[in-house]
Amino acid sequence: MKYNQLVASKLKEMREISQVSLEGAAELLHEHKSTLSKLENGKMNVNVEHLQAYSQLLKMPVISFLPEGSAIVQISNGDGHNINCHTNINNESDPKLMDSLKMTIKYLSKVVNGK
Repeated sequence: MKYNQLVASKLKEMREISQVSLEGAAELLHEHKSTLSKLENGKMNVNVEHLQAYSQLLKMPVISFLPEGSAIVQISNGDGHNINCHTNINNESDPKLMDSLKMTIKYLSKVVNGK
């Protein structure tokens, strides 16, 4: 299963566990029911804004919707320029991998901030 589909199915699962209907979620999120259905069934790409909206709606941390071992990073310069990074880290004990990820985040932060 692709990463987006894993996240999408997690959104649906957590919404159902919270006993929020699709109709209720659509109304509270100011979205069409069909849009949320496509999102939860993996027919639309899930982005940071979707994760934040579901997080607020269901009163759960964003990490609740990500597959185990995943991370999401959003870097912003405060002027509306954002870079969203999704990564699937299966071995957090690998120091080379973690160093590489930290360096990448640092670099992207400089790019976004124009430095």
